Formats: sequence, C-alpha cells, structure tokens
Amino acid sequence: MKNILILLLTIFTSLAFSQEEGQVEEVEQAENSESLGYAVFSTFEIAYGARYGDLQRYLVEEAKRGVNDGYDNCVLYRHELGSERSFYMACFFQDLDQYAEIMAQPKPDYARQRQLFSSHTSHMVEMTSNELDGAPDYIMYGKWRPSPAISWEEWGLRMDANANAFSQAFGGCDGWGHVWGSEMANYLVCGFDGYEDFAIKAEAVGPLLREAASQFDSIGVVDHSDELLIRVYP
Repeated sequence: MKNILILLLTIFTSLAFSQEEGQVEEVEQAENSESLGYAVFSTFEIAYGARYGDLQRYLVEEAKRGVNDGYDNCVLYRHELGSERSFYMACFFQDLDQYAEIMAQPKPDYARQRQLFSSHTSHMVEMTSNELDGAPDYIMYGKWRPSPAISWEEWGLRMDANANAFSQAFGGCDGWGHVWGSEMANYLVCGFDGYEDFAIKAEAVGPLLREAASQFDSIGVVDHSDELLIRVYP
C-alpha cells in the first residue's frame, strides 16, 4: 500500500511539473512572438472657410511632436480624392508599453489653442501585413467594415483575398486591423508614384478584385471607401 501511494505521488508530481513547464513555454512563446507593430490613425477635417496651409503647418508640428514624444515615426497625408477634405496622420509604435510611455509625456495646453479643424477621429490599429518600404508619395487608403451577418473567419478570408488582389496590382500594400477606437474595420495602404502609375494599377486591380469576390456568395461589407492621398510630411 505504501509503495502504491509513493508511485501515485510520483506520477501526480511529474504531471504537475509537466503542466507548469508547458504553461511557462506558452508564456515564453507569446512574449517572444514579434508583432508587426501598431499605429494611431487620425483624421482632421478642414473647416469651412479655413485655409489648407494653416491646418497643414499645425499638423506638421503635431507630427514632429509625436516623434519627440516617442513614436517611431509620424507621417501626414492630404486629401486628393475621397469622402472628405481632410488630413490623415499616422504615428507608429511597437507595443502598448511604448504607447504608455508616449502618453505619459507632457502635452501642450490645447485649451488655449484655437481649433483649426471641424472634426477629428483617431483610432489604434495593428499591422497585419507589411509590404511597403517607407512612406509612398501617394497612397490608396482603403477601408472595409464587416457585415454582422458573416463570421470572423469568413471576414478574415475576404480581407486576405482583397489584400492579395491589391498587392498584386500595386506591387505591395500594408494591412491594418482594428484594435481600439471609433470603428471596427480593416484597412489597406497601397502606394503609387503618380496618377499615370495609378491608372495602370487601377486597371490591373479590377479583374483581380472580381476574381476575389467570386469566391464568396455575398458582399459581406456594410461600408467601404477608397481615399487617394498625397504625402505632405515628412
């Protein structure tokens, strides 16, 4: 009887150590897995009667301040074609610890400043694919919001199909997904060199998108926009 108890105790002890080692290994794998990084996407709509130059100069200084506060980089684009006359800023960081350090930095006294934009949104996104090398002079900034009628798995397949189509036509795009903020959506940023280049790439992407859409029985999207933007900083 004593030998049986010793044997059982040995087995349970071995199982406990094995389970603990497995949990430690899972934690270490999670800690060592490399994220592609995060960004804060912000829009600043130009107020009626306001001058582009005034808002642009203000936002360039905001982008510079963002880098001084600890963002890896900030880039500013201006509306060329799309839903609203706005400036679009993206500031990049690696993880939420870095973001916490950025937010802990002293901020300007905005209460004493005159607001130069009519509306503003900001949201945090995580990079899902990285194919661009630096900030292109022009970008197609695409947004897709999912229908509540489809599953997350199907939504992921749709976004992968769309991303592949745009990537083939534009020669590479960066993908982004919602983390925190104003909307549940997926985003693509694809670069082009000018509008002659855009014409070639836009013609190429049409058949690829139709082929991608043919894989699914329904559209699955409640809202979509394509914005064409020009870089103004840096």
